[in-house]
Amino acid sequence: MADKDTNAQIDESTRALIESITAEFQKSMMSEFEARLSALSLTASSSSSSQQQPATQLGSPPLAPPPSSSTQTHFSSAPQAPGTPQTGFEATVNAIITHTFNPYHLWKLDPRYQEKNQKKTLQLIGNSLEIASDETALKDFKDITSLMIPLQVYFGIVVHYAPPSSAAALAKLFFQYTANLHKVASEYTWAAVVNYHVNFFLRRRQEMRRGYYDLWARQDSELASEFLHAHRKSTVSSAVSLRKVTSPASGSVTVCRNFNAGKCTAAVCPWNRSHTCSLCGKSDHHAQTHPKTT
Repeated sequence: MADKDTNAQIDESTRALIESITAEFQKSMMSEFEARLSALSLTASSSSSSQQQPATQLGSPPLAPPPSSSTQTHFSSAPQAPGTPQTGFEATVNAIITHTFNPYHLWKLDPRYQEKNQKKTLQLIGNSLEIASDETALKDFKDITSLMIPLQVYFGIVVHYAPPSSAAALAKLFFQYTANLHKVASEYTWAAVVNYHVNFFLRRRQEMRRGYYDLWARQDSELASEFLHAHRKSTVSSAVSLRKVTSPASGSVTVCRNFNAGKCTAAVCPWNRSHTCSLCGKSDHHAQTHPKTT
């Protein structure tokens, strides 16, 4: 009974910590968002006097690949009482701030997460074997919202344990990645988005171990070419829509059957159906007068 009470207290403590960190990160994100809105408003209000004064440049200066022009940020370990064993969540936090966290384990940061058995496979990630599975990632992340919930917790933990002088800059970088990922998700199939995100995460993880974070703000063109460009959403949907509109012999319900029976003679169909021949799709005759072949 005592063990159950202890586990319940740990679960409640973990849940409270997740909610606190998430709220803190969301506050940082909103501050960044409001700052950008203010900057845009300022630019709009001063546009009339732009000829007399030089325009203010928005955003960060161009970012170069690390380490040539990046500022290093180093983390200290999460505080822990001597001789106290780590809980599962404390171990996860430590993995996050030491940049060894497995991106396939983001589901552990979802406040709605319940203990469950996962299909696990060993995969070579970087230079080490880690438990990972595309199937697990796709199963747990069904859409952009289900991915963003634990990802915000992850970013919140990084910002929470970062040096105070770097926290605002990190929140800004993560804000930009969140915006980029939403854009990617709107243009490409979900499976491609998950694969791009996981591999992007792994590249940034290697850089973060060396203290560099700048490339979170940029889309990785190499990974986009490998995982995204062949999986645009519009490619298939546009082709299907085009076939539905242009195929005359597809039996489309938009063809006026009364017109093809010689009964609907109005210039414009009162039922808003197409006055075209159901046999060939031409509009200069109907099925009753369709030229017969000999």
